[in-house]
Amino acid sequence: DLLPWINNEAYKELKRLINYQSDNYSDKSKLFWIYTNAILNKTFDEIKSIKAKGLVEILYSYEELKSDFEISDFKNLEEGEFIVGKSRSKVIKADLINVPHLLVAGQTTMGKSTFVRQFITSLYLKNPRYTFELIDLKQGLEFQTFQGLPRVKVSSNIAEAMKILKKLSTTVIEERSKLLLANQCKDINSFLAISKKDQVYPEGVDKRINLDRHIVVIDEAFDLFMAGAYADAKEVQKSRRAASKIAAQGRAVGVHIVVATQRPDRSAVDPQTKANLVGKVCFRVSNIATSTTLIDNRSAADLPNIKGRAIWQSTSRSDQVQTPHLTETQARELLGNKDIKVSTDDAGKEVDE
Repeated sequence: DLLPWINNEAYKELKRLINYQSDNYSDKSKLFWIYTNAILNKTFDEIKSIKAKGLVEILYSYEELKSDFEISDFKNLEEGEFIVGKSRSKVIKADLINVPHLLVAGQTTMGKSTFVRQFITSLYLKNPRYTFELIDLKQGLEFQTFQGLPRVKVSSNIAEAMKILKKLSTTVIEERSKLLLANQCKDINSFLAISKKDQVYPEGVDKRINLDRHIVVIDEAFDLFMAGAYADAKEVQKSRRAASKIAAQGRAVGVHIVVATQRPDRSAVDPQTKANLVGKVCFRVSNIATSTTLIDNRSAADLPNIKGRAIWQSTSRSDQVQTPHLTETQARELLGNKDIKVSTDDAGKEVDE
């Protein structure tokens, strides 16, 4: 018994939103009522089609998404796992197996640096066999919290950055790929699961090869991938090629890249590299065009002016989240790296971006 105000156009819109093409709905009125109620009350959280079962799952809440998400430790994280943020209904986590590479973007002061800080801190603390290559061409200021830690290298000039990217994109990826091929393994975890006596080391690969995961974080990709004050055209071309190769081939061999930027120009982040950055954390941006460049829709331009509010997009989902807030002081205490000075404003309050 279809109510008169539920017309075919409204039904088509619901189908478009849930990306579901079947007409096998027994109760259109109920579905549309839930959809309308959620949208009008701004409580819509998630809508997901389960095609195999012919079902649509709609998750909504009467609670507003809170404007803060404080964390003090990372005890509940598994190996390779990190916190993306909190939606109205749950804490969203991801891991480097399913989301091996990230793009983190948004205008200044909206939360990009804070997200990257807690991302690195959590992975560092929970994964003692991970090594971190942090690239910031502005004298390494964004990564001073991690300066001097074991397993962390902070690069603050183009020569150091290119050396790291070249090594990871050639020597590390090629050696590990050769090892996996010789052992008929699809990834590093599969190889490590083989008993040592059955592991095969092809010619040119040392048995003492270090198979720790590498996490490369580039703060402000614009400086590295666009010719200007920090890099010339030739250096930019090499950096782009190396980053693209890591994004395309790094997943299986345990080399991961995180590209962060406040200036997401189309020419700054190579389209091929962007396509392989399967996880995207996009904070508020100034216009629809920038949002479309980053996540292929306008959602980031429509975000409220709340620090830490972002769109999380991966291969399987898209959510509005409040990302975790971890100050420099908290990060240093967790890391035991207490000698680094913290940025403060004129009132002595810690500055977070």
